[in-house]
Amino acid sequence: MVRPGDQRDDARPEGVDGDGELQQLFDSLVDPILSIDVDGRILTANPAVERTFGWSRDQILGEPITLLMAEPFRTEHDGYVKRFLDTGERRAIGRVRQVLARHKDGHEFPCELSVSFVKRGEDVRFYGIVRDVSDRERLLERVAQVERLAAVGELAAGVAHEVNNPVNTIINCARLIKAGDPDAQLVDDIIDEGLRIAMIVRDLLDLSRHHDDDFAKVDLEQVVRRALSLLESRFKKEAIAVEVDVAANLASVHGRAHQIQQVLMNLLLNARDALLGSKSERKHVVALRLRNLGEDRVELRVRDNGVGIEEHDLERIFRPFYSKKLNDGGTGLGLAVSRGIIQAHGGSIAAHSRVGDYAEFVIVLPAFGNSASEVG
Repeated sequence: MVRPGDQRDDARPEGVDGDGELQQLFDSLVDPILSIDVDGRILTANPAVERTFGWSRDQILGEPITLLMAEPFRTEHDGYVKRFLDTGERRAIGRVRQVLARHKDGHEFPCELSVSFVKRGEDVRFYGIVRDVSDRERLLERVAQVERLAAVGELAAGVAHEVNNPVNTIINCARLIKAGDPDAQLVDDIIDEGLRIAMIVRDLLDLSRHHDDDFAKVDLEQVVRRALSLLESRFKKEAIAVEVDVAANLASVHGRAHQIQQVLMNLLLNARDALLGSKSERKHVVALRLRNLGEDRVELRVRDNGVGIEEHDLERIFRPFYSKKLNDGGTGLGLAVSRGIIQAHGGSIAAHSRVGDYAEFVIVLPAFGNSASEVG
């Protein structure tokens, strides 16, 4: 096994001739390729590793692969390798996962990782192909910001009404106090309504502003409650009932809370439009269901009993600028951005519908502690 400081001249995939065509291909690829042994130490690396990570091949050969990882992937990696070797269970092998990498200078950046493994007798090697997606992430964030601002504009009327109610209560309580009413409850009411306004403004600002948050542990139920708080008065005014079903012991997810909230807001506003466009006399309902899928995933379903989605539109609705609401001020980016955000979280989003009956969006996200860093 190569250890730090050892010299080696075969930093290439096993079986590749140093002067051969495969070696030239290996060296010319723009994406980093690395291999590690079962102890997590780097055996081979192509020149692209230096361009992406800042380390030369000589510097990293024999070093632990965690040198190139950011948290939480750095801490979790060795346990995932051990689990795969002990059980043979594959979770990341054969898939493309998004992880956070670490450059030599210390800055962290998002990348896509695809992992495979080769076993020859008792010798096992893992191979990883890494793609820096920083530029794509920045573009997605800029587009997401545009979509967030569009959502904020759509929320303005509802939020104004939401704020107006507690403002009126504060004014009325203050007038009663000024008139000499000694009831101490009036002061408590002013404080409660003031805190309510502060919460509404905080949630609205959180939705609109640019964030640079890292992936972290996210309470998905709390995200749902915060999103619904922004729409509560509007849904009540439009006679839309909201049903929330949260499974016991719901796992937290691994992600960015503000981005997940943006996706949820988009789905809720789309559900509202579908319900208002329905000619059915039945009660308008938006139902949200949160549950665990095994130990490593969490599912969020958003369902409305509105007009539904035509079968031929079920896939096209996720394309940029494909929207039935472009003439009504829609951007046509909401669902495209939502899919990009969920995929960047290592999750998936899909739509199911029956015209005139219902539309349902199903989001699946990795549970916290089962992130995209898994090798097995």
